[in-house]
Amino acid sequence: MDVLALRSLLPDRQDFDLSMISVLAPLPGGSAVLAAAGASGVARALHLAQDAPVRAGAPSEILGAAPDAGDAARLGTRAVLAAVDRLSDRVTLQTLSAAGDPGAPAVLRTQAGVEVALHRVVFFEAEGAHWLAGAAAGGSGLALYRLRDDLRATEADRVDDGVKSLLHGISDLAAVETGGRTWVVAASSLEDGLSVYRLDAGGTLVFSDALGAKDGLWVSGLEAVAPVTVAGVTFLLCASAGSGTLASVRLNDRGVFFVEDIVTDDRSTRFAGAAALDAVEVAGRGLAVVAGTDGGVALFEVLPGGRLWHHQSLAQDAGWDIGPVLAVAMVVTGDELQILVTGSRAGGVAQLVLPLGDLGHRRTGGDGDDTLAGAERDDMLVGGAGNDRLSGGGGDDTLFAGIGADTLAGGAGADVFVFDANGRRDIVRDFEPGIDRIDLGGWGLVHDISALAISARPDGALIEWQGESLQVISGAGALPATAWSADDFLF
Repeated sequence: MDVLALRSLLPDRQDFDLSMISVLAPLPGGSAVLAAAGASGVARALHLAQDAPVRAGAPSEILGAAPDAGDAARLGTRAVLAAVDRLSDRVTLQTLSAAGDPGAPAVLRTQAGVEVALHRVVFFEAEGAHWLAGAAAGGSGLALYRLRDDLRATEADRVDDGVKSLLHGISDLAAVETGGRTWVVAASSLEDGLSVYRLDAGGTLVFSDALGAKDGLWVSGLEAVAPVTVAGVTFLLCASAGSGTLASVRLNDRGVFFVEDIVTDDRSTRFAGAAALDAVEVAGRGLAVVAGTDGGVALFEVLPGGRLWHHQSLAQDAGWDIGPVLAVAMVVTGDELQILVTGSRAGGVAQLVLPLGDLGHRRTGGDGDDTLAGAERDDMLVGGAGNDRLSGGGGDDTLFAGIGADTLAGGAGADVFVFDANGRRDIVRDFEPGIDRIDLGGWGLVHDISALAISARPDGALIEWQGESLQVISGAGALPATAWSADDFLF
């Protein structure tokens, strides 16, 4: 995979219109992100194009005192931003024309003219209608509204927190489709858990499942949730500030949660105090960016089965010293993944870019003895239950051995070979010292090269640790322990 890098920093303005932006809501279509600034209470579109710096559109009128949450959608030819005021829970709707010109902001009201107060919001479409789900004022309980063409709201349903649900202190919302149904997911920062409701005919919310610490979701301070689909399976990614964790939770077609993976910030990542999160599907691969108070961002991929794989992290520097991250937004534009980031120390919007031209396929093995082959791009090959043969081909590939005795060949490029504990001897057939790397983090509590027993063989080396073994074959010939360095490994 190519390297994530800073392209531009859209500076703040004298009127602070780009300061304290805590709402970054991508519009469907991949050409703009709607932003609301907490310092000025003004919204605007941020326009994106391939190979170009981010560009700010015209500002709106003042939306409210301090917008700090929101979502965006396209309703016909209009783009609509729903911005929630932190102080009053008032929801203001800001429309933009097809040309990006802001209209007059309007407070969300019912058909009878009563103001609607919500704490968090999410737009979605279902049953041929536009809906807005929100946390009830104060952050506890859910409310569902159907939106008319004139943007007036009709309340369809309202549910309170109950014995089984976790709806006290809702911090974020998401809407997903799986199993032919629409589901609304609520994240609670006070109860550190998720609740999911099924949308039934007519707009009724029906409780389906909840997930918390007693179910294996061991997090603290759950602040953000982002859905992503991988190989037809829906996952909810959860960022938690208190524990500095990113969790992967699977939602099956019946609306039941399963914890699949939890990773904690460490010295190689940049998401301590995780509170900002977004995820997208690119060429069948689920990518996510998470950030918090750690002076940077971390890029992850969701593998089949929900495992979280850390690709890279990018630290802030003098070019974008924006401080603790308030919001992130991911947008695919052409063959680029563009990531917008805002912070609390300095105004403006940082634009990060990950080139996608070399992003290759992800192939996954099954129960049998599979042969998986990549091409000339940066492929990801994931072994299954059998004795698999993985061949990356050209490009910087990532190859995951499965639970069988697997044989891995990276081919040309800087490849990464990943192994889990399975008690079987796997083989790397073409290791290039100083170029390729071996990830043994899945073996267990091995954190340093000094813990490994490395013995030279005529064609490479044998690496062993507590019942795990890996045969490494290299064109460089024998590789004694002295030929290896910490740079050859990931733990």
